[in-house]
Amino acid sequence: KNAVTIYPVPANDIVNVEAPFAINAIELYNIRGAKIMEVNGVSKINVEDVPQGVYVIKVIADDTTISRRISISR
Repeated sequence: KNAVTIYPVPANDIVNVEAPFAINAIELYNIRGAKIMEVNGVSKINVEDVPQGVYVIKVIADDTTISRRISISR
């Protein structure tokens, strides 16, 4: 159930999320915990305008939220 795949690592412009459940939202947080982006009803997030660094991505479904660290580099 928690088998979420996030790729590519590190990310450059698009982060793809694969999950065995319907994704309601994907949120991106900076390392200080501030939400910098949210998309709803899709399985990818465009990070081309996000500065390089380490972030936390949250994948939100009806009954679960999964958080993972990702890095963005160019």
